[in-house]
Amino acid sequence: MKNFTYHPVRIHMKDIELSLLIGAYKKERLAPQRIVMNFRYELDGAAAAGSDNLKDTVDYVDIVGEIRKKAEGTSFYLLESFVKFALDIIMAQPRVIWAEVEADKPDAPIDAIRSVSVTLSARRGK
Repeated sequence: MKNFTYHPVRIHMKDIELSLLIGAYKKERLAPQRIVMNFRYELDGAAAAGSDNLKDTVDYVDIVGEIRKKAEGTSFYLLESFVKFALDIIMAQPRVIWAEVEADKPDAPIDAIRSVSVTLSARRGK
């Protein structure tokens, strides 16, 4: 008999590269820019861990594909808007309890700064 409980599974996706029309400055809006996204989400993973079946989890390949497909056809002025956009796609999955998205703009047009990033998280309410 086990004397412990499982915590939610946390799935991480790192260094997802996207090419987006994003930026508030005129020179940023001339061509798509490289965005590097990381996200993680939590779900009750006991069913997937027990069944070893993809249908019992939230498939991160599907999430990345949906974010990429929808985002690359959209224009954003702010990195904050893109992060919320991606987070909304993840949180639309009913099994997701909590998620966090970070987007990094490594080629931001700011002198002496290597990159700028924005992070936003959400937790399913009670």
